[in-house]
Amino acid sequence: MVQRRQYEGRDLAERAAALGRRTAWLLVDEVLEASVVGSFSAPGIRWRRRLGAGTPAFGRLPSQVGRTVLVTGATSGIGLEVARGLAALGAHVHLVGRDPAKAAAAEAAVRAAGDPEAVVHLADLADPEAVRALADEVAAGAGVLDAVIHAAGNLLPTRTVGPGGAEATVAVHLLAPFLLTELLRPALAGAASRPSGDRARVVLVTSGGLYTQAFDVRGLDLAPEDYRGALAYARAKRAQLVLTWALASALGPLGVTAHAVHPGWVDTPGLRSGLPGFARLLRPWLRRPEEGAEGIVWVATAPEPARCSGRLWLDHRARPAHRLPWTWVPARRSSQARALLAWCAAQPGWSPGPGWTSAI
Repeated sequence: MVQRRQYEGRDLAERAAALGRRTAWLLVDEVLEASVVGSFSAPGIRWRRRLGAGTPAFGRLPSQVGRTVLVTGATSGIGLEVARGLAALGAHVHLVGRDPAKAAAAEAAVRAAGDPEAVVHLADLADPEAVRALADEVAAGAGVLDAVIHAAGNLLPTRTVGPGGAEATVAVHLLAPFLLTELLRPALAGAASRPSGDRARVVLVTSGGLYTQAFDVRGLDLAPEDYRGALAYARAKRAQLVLTWALASALGPLGVTAHAVHPGWVDTPGLRSGLPGFARLLRPWLRRPEEGAEGIVWVATAPEPARCSGRLWLDHRARPAHRLPWTWVPARRSSQARALLAWCAAQPGWSPGPGWTSAI
């Protein structure tokens, strides 16, 4: 009886300690989130990780042995660290990049991280024909896909038209994820239908820039005289969140979830070239690429994101879709999602196929 009471006492003490840790983590998380700078910068993830140790949000991630993932933008920055992180968990990783030399170096890094059979695919995601060829190549080589992570991005100072005729920012951030995900739908559904019951996942890597813009499909393709790189980027990132909602609705019946992840402000080659002033100003506060990748790997593998869909995440916690009142639009999410899918499919060369219609 005495031993039983001692055991129960220890159990209660452990539960109380766990509750205290979670309460402290949530309190600090709310303070950081309200500050914006504290939330998006390096101190945000470091304080959250420190106080969240021992909570479910920062617990050990499950093994990914036997799972196959595709990561775009995987030859540098956040995308490369995502690929390395997944390989370290045991996943078989397919990497997508444009530059052959960078792709070879990334392949070696991912193999060293834990996937000796990592595969590289070369594709220009601004070219719809290259996206179609990539989908065929991946489907043939992988068979099924447990996760597709859209980490490719660009921020261009001048308006650039891609090989397919679409403005390159819109093509890489929106049209390529739209078309590639749709073409890989059978591979994702195949993974979701396996006896294990694990849900396949689609993850779009977005940015805090989305919080500055409202969604309007008419403003996605900026005219040359109106083009500003940061504006085009922010509008594409807002539309990425709407695309996430669309994919969550369309893929849900197949057992596939879709989420968007904000990695925070990360020191990457893309940030330094696209927003050099911002990068210089905040350099001491910027996250390392592996810190930006941490939340993406978590959403792609942890149990909690498999139980929901269509969320926006930062540092292992779902976040609001809007921070500024003027970015909110009255149209329902489903209406915005349908409008975006219709717009994507109407862009020359980017329709998934003749007679394609959205499933939402």
